[in-house]
Parts: sequence; structure tokens; C-alpha cells
Amino acid sequence: MMRTTLCLTLALSAGSALAQQPFNNPGVSWSYFDIGLQHVSPDNSALDNGTGAAIRGSGEINDNWHVFLGWNRTAIEGRYVVPATGGTALAILDDDVDHFNVGIGYNLPVAANTDLFFRVAYERLGSADFSINTVALVPVDSGKIDSTDGFSGELGVRAAFTPRFEAGASIRHVALDDPKVTVAGNEQAFPPMLRDDSTTSAVLYAQYRFGNGWGIVGEGELSGDYNKLFVGARLSY
Repeated sequence: MMRTTLCLTLALSAGSALAQQPFNNPGVSWSYFDIGLQHVSPDNSALDNGTGAAIRGSGEINDNWHVFLGWNRTAIEGRYVVPATGGTALAILDDDVDHFNVGIGYNLPVAANTDLFFRVAYERLGSADFSINTVALVPVDSGKIDSTDGFSGELGVRAAFTPRFEAGASIRHVALDDPKVTVAGNEQAFPPMLRDDSTTSAVLYAQYRFGNGWGIVGEGELSGDYNKLFVGARLSY
């Protein structure tokens, strides 16, 4: 009981101290934690839009270097026609896919409260199951899209225009190996609903800060293969 009371007292004291600090422009912070929702809209008409949870964070090593990582899980659904004995069948994809990345970044101040940055990361995309059905949607077989990995690079700028508003833009390139696809244990040709997983996108970012480290962050990623939107809460430290 005494230990719990002591912890609560220390937490309340720290919060009170932060609340009493003036809210000056904190500039660009590379130490933060985000949690929110991600919505993915594939350009391929065979795939449906998907929404899921996302967590990501970054930590400063020194004034110019930082490390970062992220994880998200998004529902992936879709269907396409495949050849089958005596006619055609439907391949139906309905699963959750995990995406994980971890990397290192270099950030260079170029003006007051403005940083240029470059990041590289290891990327891994989780596997997904699908089924082969007759036109009447009677299951006749099952399949799997294996996990795949690769690398990404990103070049951009972030700027804290006011104590409460920050924005940025970047160009991001992700290159992943084509995953293996198996049906009933046999490797198949790459499904037409899934394209090459190497893509270049434009990223727009904004954050509104309430003070004491907390804020709301939004990020949009636009490419020829998909569009992504992330909205969540950020704690900078």
C-alpha cells in the first residue's frame, strides 16, 4: 500500500511540474510514441479497403541520429477469378496482415525548428491465408501467401511552425520480395490481385500539440499502388 501511494504521489508531482512549465516552441522531437488507426485503400480493384491498429515510436541517440520502429495490423480482403478444372473458381482473401519495420535515421537541423531527415529500415510483411471456392462459394481448397521482407528509404523535412503545429513531407520507397504463394502445399504463380511490392510514395504529415508532450498526429501516404491514412495520439518525450 505504501509503495502504491508513493508511486501515485511521484506521478502526480511530475504531472504538476509539467503543467506549470511555459509552453514554448519545443521544436522537432525525434523521441515519441504513437498509437492510432491506419486505413489502407489499395489501388487494385480486386482488393477492398482495410482498417487496423498501428503502434510506432522513435528515440533519439544524439542530436543527429535516432532509431525507430513500427507495427500495424490491417485487414486485407478481396477476390479474383482463377482457372479450375471444368471452368473457373474464386480465390477469396480474407485475413489480417501484420507489417513490422525497424530502422535508423539521420536528422539535420537546417533552420530554427526545422529538420531535414533521411531514414532506412528493415521491413517485414506478414503472411495471409485465402480460400479457393466454386462460383457458388463452396470451398474446394485453401492457400497461403507467405511472409516477405525487404528494405525502405525515406527522405523528407519536418518543421515546427508554431508551439502547437508541426508539419512535414517526405518521399518514401519500399522494396519487398514477392511472397511465395501455395495452394494445397504446392507453389503457384503470383496472384494477379497482388502486384509487385516495390513502390514509391509521397508522405504528408501534421501534428497538433496540446502541451506537456501530448498531441494528435495524422499522416497520409499516396502512391500508385495504395493510399494510407494514419490518425492517432502522440506522446513526445
